[in-house]
Amino acid sequence: MQRLFILIFLLTVTVCNAQLSDDFSDGDFITPVLWSGSSADFIVNTTGQLQLNAANAGESWLSTPLTVTLNDTIEWRIRVKQPFSPSSSNYSKIYLLADQPDLSLPLNGFYLRLGEALSADAVELFSQTGTVSTSICRGPDGQLASSFDITLRVLRLPTGFWTIYTDDAAGTNYVFSASGQEPNLPVSGFFGVDCIYTSGNVQHFYFDDVYVGAFVHDYSPPTCTGISSVTQNEIRIGFSEAMDSASVFNINNYFVDGGIGNPSSVEKDTSISLGYVLHFQQNFQSGLTYHLQISNVSDLSANPLPSLSLSLSFFPLSELVEARTVLFSEVYFEMSSLSPLPNSEYVEIYNANDSAVSLHNWILSDGSSDASLPDIVLYPQDYAVIFPDQNATMFSGIHGAFGVSDFPGLNNDTGDSLSLKNDNGEIIDHFVFSDETYHDATKKNGGWSLERIDLSFRCEDENNWRVSDATQHGTPGVLNSVMGIYRDTIAPYILNVWPADSTHLDVEFSENIEEGIGVTSFSVSDSVGGPMLPDSIDSFSDSKFRLSFVNRFSLAKSKLQVHGKLSDCAGNNVDTTQEVEFGFPVEAVFGDLLINELLFDPYSNGVDFVELYNSSRKIIDLYHWTIKESDYEDDSSVKEEALVSNEHKLLFPNEYLVLSEDAEKVKPFYTCGNKNRFLNVKNMPDFNADEGSVVLMNSLGERIDGFQYSDKLHFALINDPKGVSLERLNSFSADTANAIWHSASSLSGFATPGLRNSQWIPESGMNGNITIEPNVFSPDNDGYDDVLSIRYQFQWENTILSVLIFDEYGRNVRKLVENQTASTDGILYWDGLTEEGTLPAPGRYLILIKSFDLDGRSNLTRKSCVIGYANGLSNH
Repeated sequence: MQRLFILIFLLTVTVCNAQLSDDFSDGDFITPVLWSGSSADFIVNTTGQLQLNAANAGESWLSTPLTVTLNDTIEWRIRVKQPFSPSSSNYSKIYLLADQPDLSLPLNGFYLRLGEALSADAVELFSQTGTVSTSICRGPDGQLASSFDITLRVLRLPTGFWTIYTDDAAGTNYVFSASGQEPNLPVSGFFGVDCIYTSGNVQHFYFDDVYVGAFVHDYSPPTCTGISSVTQNEIRIGFSEAMDSASVFNINNYFVDGGIGNPSSVEKDTSISLGYVLHFQQNFQSGLTYHLQISNVSDLSANPLPSLSLSLSFFPLSELVEARTVLFSEVYFEMSSLSPLPNSEYVEIYNANDSAVSLHNWILSDGSSDASLPDIVLYPQDYAVIFPDQNATMFSGIHGAFGVSDFPGLNNDTGDSLSLKNDNGEIIDHFVFSDETYHDATKKNGGWSLERIDLSFRCEDENNWRVSDATQHGTPGVLNSVMGIYRDTIAPYILNVWPADSTHLDVEFSENIEEGIGVTSFSVSDSVGGPMLPDSIDSFSDSKFRLSFVNRFSLAKSKLQVHGKLSDCAGNNVDTTQEVEFGFPVEAVFGDLLINELLFDPYSNGVDFVELYNSSRKIIDLYHWTIKESDYEDDSSVKEEALVSNEHKLLFPNEYLVLSEDAEKVKPFYTCGNKNRFLNVKNMPDFNADEGSVVLMNSLGERIDGFQYSDKLHFALINDPKGVSLERLNSFSADTANAIWHSASSLSGFATPGLRNSQWIPESGMNGNITIEPNVFSPDNDGYDDVLSIRYQFQWENTILSVLIFDEYGRNVRKLVENQTASTDGILYWDGLTEEGTLPAPGRYLILIKSFDLDGRSNLTRKSCVIGYANGLSNH
């Protein structure tokens, strides 16, 4: 009975191992196939692959019993990945047949060797007798010279004829690699893998998708995977699998209409696998559509390709590709696993030429990493999608997708600068982007591509880009979802002027200047002499230039003027009436530069801004100054901080400058000063909407001004302060007390960025000890005489001051100050409100000013004013 049990068991093993199949998807190498050997040196990784995982350098192997019938055709298939360049110390053996399980010992059998010394590494089949190995056949030299991921297919006929097929893309599109005859009868017993490695590759061998058994006949017909015409008498075609040589090279199986006829010859396309080139005696005409008919072509299993009629057009390759004719059309730089797009960065380019363009050896660069493009032919009005080659499977269904090594790592949020260069190193297109280029805050967290709006507008302009509207979050390889018409009608202007020294002037424009730059394009004048022309001009970039002069600039203020026609890429000319002042700056001290206006609760789709005002007689340079947001109670506790400018930026006496994240998100809501009065500040603080502190620091880290703001400082009868700025009432004073701030007026649009404040009280001389202005005022927030100013001047220090306001019936309606120590001169303001925060009735009011000092001197002054509401009250 025991013998019978053993016999049944052996028969079961033999039957089960007549076919071996394991894809390791169950997470181990025990079931359904039991692999034995150096088991401690292997794992099944999270991607379902058998992986070497040894502790030290050496040799590790696994094998499994195998019984095959040698008088049938036998087939072996396996995927092998070795992400390193093989050598005589780092290679693998795939034992197809072995007479014993220990693959490290002398044995009899057959194996594939993957890796060898030097760089001619090939797939090679050996027979082994004891310790002696004899080559049967060998694939192309260099096929495995570097990192590879390959699938292998080996067939053995009963006659002893061996054939090797490979797919370098680790798929099932096998191509013939090698064949050979071995008359010796192979032994059957075991199949296995054997790894020889150094310490650097103890985890770098991967195996998957193992099959050994009867030859699996292919019943699926081949398909045509692509067709193109690169030259005027050639057609390139590709197939989905290896083709029968007799049929695929038969010229009578191809025919082109339009008088072209049969090809004169057919040859293998060495540039791609499974590709062929048809040569014709007649030339194709550019732009015409032809039809290629294919018939009687079959694969290696004699499955016929269905008769086809394929359309194609010939476009000659452009010998000279001009700048901005091959364009960036889409960029995906901020990925999200939740997005329908491939979880990989990519860049799409578009051919705007009327002819085809070869991208061979073109460079995609972000300035730190260069990717060389493959031999891509890009046809007119067609796209190419470039991506990291390790992500090829993600782009398998996308038109015109090509993987490259050294793909630039695109920066998230901060963005990047991309250049496309031809094979001569000339820049064909350039694009600077960040998450702000999305122009949509709801999508800037990633998972959406950036698309070019107008492909006919070829100038570099970030406003010609927008986040995708596609349901798939992007349109790689097809027409952009945001396609439309874009026109640049904004003329360039001088953004900044800086005297590098007494004879050199740096000039920066708002955008690139394409035409007109020359020594006659500029002149400088000052109070000392007439116009000076530069002697020479050097360019830092297309928008920034250095002018060199023979004579020195005056120490006083000078002016730069533009002449002639300086134009941008779109043909907009610089305004020649623009004059820009420059001079030599003086170090600022506390009170020279004031925080003059603040918007901390902007409208929806708007942004905060801080307006600065130069109240001094100095020219002040804002280079490396900082703007900070701090706690309301402690302005040394910094929440956010931003660099005002990393370049020299001059602010002249009585000039305003508006700091914001984006000036274009301020200007639509208000009447604003000219464009030179705005400066975009990267990472501008996002001020609290209720209270906080804003602090201005110079380049030495010294505090120049600060403001403790609160929504309670707004005019009390404003219902909704959103979009309403606080304005400083006296820009001539360095006093930072909260009493000198007031809501911007309704008639001004509730903010005046870059302009004189709507709630501004001019400086005037004292007429006696106490003066009031105006005598008649209307606290209706319309920007005209909304606030009463009470100016005082005392002869002695440490004066104690009280200011009380009474109506015509003698009732005290407001105590501005009571028994407070006053400076020798100063100013107080009454916004017209009572102690209860209500508006008083129109009429005359008495202002009682009492003062005394510790030496017994005292004074009582009575003044009167009138409140009227000519325009009524304007709320927000």
